[in-house]
Amino acid sequence: MRVSLVGIELIAIEARIVVAGVDTYLKYAEAVGLTTGAQAA
Repeated sequence: MRVSLVGIELIAIEARIVVAGVDTYLKYAEAVGLTTGAQAA
């Protein structure tokens, strides 16, 4: 039981890291102007 809870916590932490990374990338891409090209495609 304890092992599965630790696994769930690790997955939650990884999910937060991924979301933070995607959010940072989108902000960076918008600043550089990459999102306009992606929307056109």
